[in-house]
Amino acid sequence: MKYGKVSLFVTNRHCYRTIFILGNMLVLGGYVNAKAAEVELIDVSTNTSKKCTNVLPSFPFKPHGQAIVLLKGSIPTVCGGYDSSNSKHLNLCHHLINNTWVSGPNLSRTRHHPSAFTIDNDGTSWMVVSGQEKGTDILSLNGSRTSGAPVPRQVYAGCSVKINSTTAITMAGHDGTKFPTDTHYYSIADNVWTPGPPVKVGRFTHACGLLQDKVDPGVQYVVMAGGRKDWGGRNGHLTSTEVLKVGTNEWIQGPDLPDKTDGAYMTATPDGQSLIFSGGEFSNGAQQKSLYRFQCVSGNCKWEKLPQAMNVARFWHTAIFVPESTFPCHEAA
Repeated sequence: MKYGKVSLFVTNRHCYRTIFILGNMLVLGGYVNAKAAEVELIDVSTNTSKKCTNVLPSFPFKPHGQAIVLLKGSIPTVCGGYDSSNSKHLNLCHHLINNTWVSGPNLSRTRHHPSAFTIDNDGTSWMVVSGQEKGTDILSLNGSRTSGAPVPRQVYAGCSVKINSTTAITMAGHDGTKFPTDTHYYSIADNVWTPGPPVKVGRFTHACGLLQDKVDPGVQYVVMAGGRKDWGGRNGHLTSTEVLKVGTNEWIQGPDLPDKTDGAYMTATPDGQSLIFSGGEFSNGAQQKSLYRFQCVSGNCKWEKLPQAMNVARFWHTAIFVPESTFPCHEAA
């Protein structure tokens, strides 16, 4: 896969040359948006606002609240959500292969606002977690589907992160009546959920991701940001960011988002050293095109607004990094 842009990274204590392993970010979906089916490709590796001019195939529906994973390192796969063009919940999965959306295995039921992560080392199998409906599905590129262990409670519009080859974590979300603060670890080998450390603020439709420290890549953080803590209206939109250092048992308060933001999406760059936070809805109802980068350097974390932006303002969308060799960014001259 074609990656690698060399840059000089400077802090108050360090100056070193590093290779940022960056692909391009693929974005699709969004709530109440006529352009939700449009698929964007964004190069965030430069300090310019140049846009990719690639015309990628539109998604078969106008989805929001869907889950996304990258299979075999190069196949974006979208599952579940709600189709606003036909006003129905979805139990479908689709793969983007050879610039065409191809049907994959169906979920066992419709799932609105599920989360997902791969569960094998070669990226051919993945788990889709809960959503507005309970339970989990384990799916494979060969078309098979089995039931995974259910999370101990419903996790509607929660968020999940695969930490390593053995463990994932799902956090917060709505349980049908309230916004619990509990989290649960998933053992991939044993297909078992166990309690994890509670977050400080219960929420749903938030963003999350796994991040490596920029100075010490052996240190990892699970990061959760934004979302809201009310069922209706916009009074509960959050600026709150919480950080869990992997191997510890307590979430700590991170730097706040610049604005109260619900329904954004966060995805890790392929080098693992940046999380890109895209879009969302502010508490005034304005949908956003903006992108922010979250990084931690020796445990000091910060948000930074990027010069790039999405073409379409979106929230309740999905985004994921894809290899440049498969999805090159064609920029206008």
